[in-house]
Amino acid sequence: MTGLEIQSIDGADADFDKKLDALLTRNGDAAASVDHVVSEIIGTVRKRGDDALLELTRKFDQVDVDTVEALRIPRTRLDQALAGLDPGLRRALADASRRIENYHRKQLQESWEYEEQDGTRLGQKITAIDRVGIYVPGGKA
Repeated sequence: MTGLEIQSIDGADADFDKKLDALLTRNGDAAASVDHVVSEIIGTVRKRGDDALLELTRKFDQVDVDTVEALRIPRTRLDQALAGLDPGLRRALADASRRIENYHRKQLQESWEYEEQDGTRLGQKITAIDRVGIYVPGGKA
């Protein structure tokens, strides 16, 4: 396997449980190593901010830019990529996006507050963020 292939196991196979255990064990061993590396990366970015982000982008993505803004993909390029997708894949991605959004809408929380008799105001303010960077390591799913 090159690491880009998806391993498939059939639940109807007689040795399904054995194959699944082997797959989960292998990924579990790798997860500890990945978690350690990711923790180091997060710590570096917390300490050094954008400078660390640019350095890590050069190291892992082989992209050499001077500013974080230069990492932003222009809307026109995103639109071109979308237009170039196979129609079936585009529908599948749209369906997945819709399902994910519907699922997470059910998780939305609302801000609230109240005032105690002594005048103390208590509450919780929920504020959405405009953008976020994420790292999604390969896993068991």
